[in-house]
Amino acid sequence: MQYEGIADLPTGSDLDACKRTYFATWPDGREREQWPDIAYVRVRPCWVRYSDFAVTPPRIEEMRSCCWARAQA
Repeated sequence: MQYEGIADLPTGSDLDACKRTYFATWPDGREREQWPDIAYVRVRPCWVRYSDFAVTPPRIEEMRSCCWARAQA
């Protein structure tokens, strides 16, 4: 997986929503939340490429759309 996007440091209710999503996947992240200077970075995709070279022919899918990022801004 390759991924490019627009990154930001969410605050307020956006940060709370991001943390809920993060902790749902990685519950032990609540322990790391107490680390000094921890930051939560959100990346909104502009370009994603998935490649699977274990199959013949190789599977390569590419998606490009900065509208994903703008729609969430």
